[in-house]
Amino acid sequence: MPKALDHARDAILLATRRLLEKDGYESLNVRTIAAESGMGTGTVYNYFQAKDEIVIALMLEDWRLALSAMDAGLDAELSAGKEPDMQACLGAVFQPLRNFIQSYRGIWEILANAPAQDKSPSVRCYDNEQFMRELKERVGRFLPGTIEAETERAFALDFVTRSLSGYARSKDCDFPRLGRILTRAIGL
Repeated sequence: MPKALDHARDAILLATRRLLEKDGYESLNVRTIAAESGMGTGTVYNYFQAKDEIVIALMLEDWRLALSAMDAGLDAELSAGKEPDMQACLGAVFQPLRNFIQSYRGIWEILANAPAQDKSPSVRCYDNEQFMRELKERVGRFLPGTIEAETERAFALDFVTRSLSGYARSKDCDFPRLGRILTRAIGL
């Protein structure tokens, strides 16, 4: 059994982040990650099966940070002891979401267009629905309970979540306008 090194996984992810920022995804490979992290290639393979798996792990780590930022923004807005400002709540979710999506835009396009046989198991199993569920949980925190019919609330929740997600992918972003439109569209 391979020997586990203290903090090796973190060092691999940190090295991957530096290389992605410096050289981009297409230049990335396990040998360069190993060299950047000060480990042998075999050691990296003890933790990850392929570069795509390392990048997915890094993305998931950053997604958790984005969710934490959303929660912090929503906590601040919802604990103010007053009626929540829907525009501020939408912004608390949208900005971390947009930052996350924009930082990985190019990688997603490459992974999405790769032939299935070229994708590692972790990329093939990558579940975009997980991200949408977690995003929908955040939107559900501030969507008012005044939407009485459960089917209408479910539709509104899905509509707002998909709108935020889709618009966060857009290169041209006018969030204040989107926030006003969403607020009016579902009567918030």
